[in-house]
Amino acid sequence: MKKTALSLVLCVVVFLGACQKKETTAPSGGDNGSGAPTPAFLQGKWLHGNFAMASYWAYDGSYQGNPFEQSVAFNFLPGSRYEFFYIGRTKDYNGCATDGLSYFKGTIKFNTAENSFEVHPTEGHFKGFYTCASNRNFDRAAKPDELNVSTFYYSLEEQNGMQYVRISQTRNDQYASYFKSTTW
Repeated sequence: MKKTALSLVLCVVVFLGACQKKETTAPSGGDNGSGAPTPAFLQGKWLHGNFAMASYWAYDGSYQGNPFEQSVAFNFLPGSRYEFFYIGRTKDYNGCATDGLSYFKGTIKFNTAENSFEVHPTEGHFKGFYTCASNRNFDRAAKPDELNVSTFYYSLEEQNGMQYVRISQTRNDQYASYFKSTTW
């Protein structure tokens, strides 16, 4: 069971790394990614989240929870700053949960002609929690080689009367994520 929980968190961490298109390591000085500031219409908090369509129920009929939940959020700040949050949770039929949390912040450069932005993380943090193997919990700062410059593409779209920001790693990516404006 402990190996299963560890494998799940590692998958979450690897998944997060796969979500970022690695191009170069974040600069340690000089060009800090500042450039075109965040457009006013994108400033604020944007959330993408999903939930599983399945649930686990124990043999005694008690609810055990969703097998997988995930949220991703960007906070586009005025000027050329951003924050990024990732939270993922897996749960097995025994009620064991594995949580992965990641946070990055730094500078951001928008290219409004290309509808793209480039994030330059200056710091980050990772946490992992295992309800059935707490001796494997971790809480650490991101290493310098984990602070990668990444490029994303965006567009504004309206669905059912609501405004969304569509964000993807490549132009016209069929697997883009839709973020809605939120507060926290």
